Amino acid sequence: MTNETKQGIKYMLLASLLFAFMGAFAKELSASMNSVEIVFFRNVFGVILI
Repeated sequence: MTNETKQGIKYMLLASLLFAFMGAFAKELSASMNSVEIVFFRNVFGVILI
């Protein structure tokens, strides 16, 4: 396996982990926030990371 392949696998695992956390946080916040607000803030933080 090349170094690029290993790095790609690491990025895929990290992305999967972060998507799982994002879903869990959205589910937790849904008890206290409107769904539109949750989607808005999730997208704002996503744009900042890009």
